Amino acid sequence: MTAFAVILMWMKLFYFGRIFLKTATTVTMVIEITKDMKYFMIFLLIAIAGYGNCYLILSRNYIGEESFSGGTYLLSFIYAYRQAMGEFNTDGFVNTDKYYLYALWFMNVIMTLIVLLNLLIAIMSDTFDRIRESLDNNMYKELGKRHSVTD
Repeated sequence: MTAFAVILMWMKLFYFGRIFLKTATTVTMVIEITKDMKYFMIFLLIAIAGYGNCYLILSRNYIGEESFSGGTYLLSFIYAYRQAMGEFNTDGFVNTDKYYLYALWFMNVIMTLIVLLNLLIAIMSDTFDRIRESLDNNMYKELGKRHSVTD
């Protein structure tokens, strides 16, 4: 519980960067990008969960030997997530299903690493352009929040 409280404290410290002119735009951009990528994260998690399920099914053929993905759904999900983030370890593909696994690995890399993460870059670029267009308005808004008086 303490670890979560500490990370929330550091995130709050990051949020206080809005009160300085030099960092207000960057903090606003990070907040807006995080808001804009919520639907992207849903699709990414669905894709990783689907590939993790496929890896779990194929890993059940490794009876009596160490499975390449760990043998549980959580470990298979983590295995698919690590592949989506760029880890290309295929040393465990040694069983008769190795050709299926290589095909699945290739589809996972194309879908999650190339297509979806490039989509994330496009979302971030759109958000960046939107924030840069209204830079002065955002600066005055942040200054207004900093100098507002509540009664």
